[in-house]
Amino acid sequence: MTTATTNRIEAGTWALDSIHSVANFRVKHFGLTWLRGRFTEFELTLTASEDGSLKIEGGAPVETIDFPNPQLHGHLMGPDFFDAELHPRLTFSSTSVELADDGTALIKGDLTMRGTTNPVELKGTWSGPVEGLGGDTRIGLEISGEVDRFAYGISWAANLPGGSEVLGKTVKLEGEFELARQ
Repeated sequence: MTTATTNRIEAGTWALDSIHSVANFRVKHFGLTWLRGRFTEFELTLTASEDGSLKIEGGAPVETIDFPNPQLHGHLMGPDFFDAELHPRLTFSSTSVELADDGTALIKGDLTMRGTTNPVELKGTWSGPVEGLGGDTRIGLEISGEVDRFAYGISWAANLPGGSEVLGKTVKLEGEFELARQ
């Protein structure tokens, strides 16, 4: 069961404010710089039970990955990468959520991508609650983690003439989420 180490999160459903939230990822290109992508559409919900336990669930349509190059986007949607036609969504479901009184966050869960589910651990911070301008109660969550893309069957690879990888295996995940109590 999921747990919380604080009583500051009111029981109920906390829904994503998509205008004030971002979900990004990055991967090394040529071993030099980060190739970055973001999701233009995604969902995230935090459910807080009366007993203090917390559950986070979310997902995104793979097609909403935003890259500056249309040709690269098409390649990412194809069988070499996400295979969006066969696997149109990626999802996350927490197995453990700890939002500590010191503002640290530790979220463990299952990430499903390209039909494969693997455990992932996300760390970061949380803040709030605060009362928003409309009188609603809000919290913030900033998390990051990393996955091995090969573990999800995203194993396209090529090497540069000197032997370096064109694209790294490790993908860094980053999210900044604002959630409002419903």
